[in-house]
Amino acid sequence: MAYRNAKWDHEVHFYVASLADPDQLSPQFHVHWDERLAWVSNADDLPRYAASADGNEPL
Repeated sequence: MAYRNAKWDHEVHFYVASLADPDQLSPQFHVHWDERLAWVSNADDLPRYAASADGNEPL
């Protein structure tokens, strides 16, 4: 499964769960962090963006 967005028309986004070997990829940052559910907690030090990472500074 994949999707394309008009804002990033040069990119195709894939859902990692749809890949044959998702362990081959690792996340680089978190987007839409301010929209997460209250019980979501990530024990990593990856950059977090309130919304999109597109031109924004991490929190």
